[in-house]
Amino acid sequence: MASMFKGDNQDIASRIDRILISKEWDESFNNIKQIALQRLGSDHTPIALLGGVWNQNKNYFKFENWWLDTVGFTNRIKEWWDTFSGRPNFILASKLKALKEKLKVWSRSDQVNLGAKRMNLLKELAVFDEVSKGRALTDDEVTRKNSRLLEFEELLKYEEISWR
Repeated sequence: MASMFKGDNQDIASRIDRILISKEWDESFNNIKQIALQRLGSDHTPIALLGGVWNQNKNYFKFENWWLDTVGFTNRIKEWWDTFSGRPNFILASKLKALKEKLKVWSRSDQVNLGAKRMNLLKELAVFDEVSKGRALTDDEVTRKNSRLLEFEELLKYEEISWR
């Protein structure tokens, strides 16, 4: 184990995060790979152990409950919903089909896409980590890093809601 103090803010860096497996275990499970994930608020690096082969299934439409917390979402739905006229059975079927397509496009936008937001936040936080390895972060950098961490916590909340 190696650890050291860095900078004025007393951050600790530690190199104890590892995965150990036996030869037998490695032979029993195919395509094993370890990935170091972004560390957030800790000196430990989360590690993902991946294995196997996964087939991609066709994407299906899924309404995400966290969308309801997104600013302006209900206004968009109302706007999209009010664009049809005609016979009642045609209107309902058309509205549902169009709404599904609009929601798919909207959910893939960078503003709403949790995966894209997660990647952008993790990249920004990684920059702060790299800077803090060489020097202590300035007050402005610490404020920005804390702001990004709060955004990341909000994003994790939305991801948890989407798993339910």
